[in-house]
Amino acid sequence: MITYIDDSDVKNNLPVRECADELREAFISYGKGESDSSPRDRINGKDFVFSTMPAFYEKRGIAGLKTYIFGKNGYRFFVIIFDTADPQRLYAIDANVLGQIRTGAISAMVTSMLVKKKAINYTIIGSGFQAESQLSSISEFYHLENAYVYSRTFDHARKFAQKSSIKVEPVKTFLAFWIRM
Repeated sequence: MITYIDDSDVKNNLPVRECADELREAFISYGKGESDSSPRDRINGKDFVFSTMPAFYEKRGIAGLKTYIFGKNGYRFFVIIFDTADPQRLYAIDANVLGQIRTGAISAMVTSMLVKKKAINYTIIGSGFQAESQLSSISEFYHLENAYVYSRTFDHARKFAQKSSIKVEPVKTFLAFWIRM
């Protein structure tokens, strides 16, 4: 039986804090040798790059593969998960949103292990695909007294700040936020 999970299912059912907690457990499992993964494998085509990353997570009884293609015609991320106790149970997951949530959650998880204050100033460097989930995830763990965004193109930083649901100030230079702190 194959269960298909699309990006909207992921967005509506994977809270950042829950994801961060599970990631912490997965890294502990990996550190103990109870789970494993292989490095990213890339195949370069003429107009695309195709990547795969297999892993297994013993605690949850799953083995899976993240795969994606990226090129001049766009990108697509996808995850396939097998139930190791019943390989007939298979999950196929659109992973564009999953990757955003996971990337934001891992940043928030690591930051929460290092920074114990609950009110912080935060600067996000870059305003692309992952930036919104990075900012959103950090705001799940901290009160952002001041938030800044730097991008190589100031117009991109400004547009990011305008569309953000979190108050964030665009800055023109990478070091500008240090002066304000």
